[in-house]
Amino acid sequence: RTRSSLATFRDPQRRELLERMLTCYCQVHRIRYKQGLNEVLAPFLHLLGPPSFTQDDAFFCLQRFVRAFLPSVFQDDDFVGLQSFFHQFSYLLMYH
Repeated sequence: RTRSSLATFRDPQRRELLERMLTCYCQVHRIRYKQGLNEVLAPFLHLLGPPSFTQDDAFFCLQRFVRAFLPSVFQDDDFVGLQSFFHQFSYLLMYH
């Protein structure tokens, strides 16, 4: 379902890659998958195009992006960080 309006993400191989990278990310960081992590990874996978941007580059970007901008959103099992993020985002949309 991730970005299904884009041909890139309708490709079965790309969808499998997305799943494998998310599984690897969760294993490396010892977390369970959280809804929305696929949407964080999607823009980096959309950039894939050898030799300029590789799967390793996409994975590295995912790790750095989450660490820099979403450090607590995907870390707990109770979704507290994610719920807090969406709550703050709703206020941002409401007042801007």
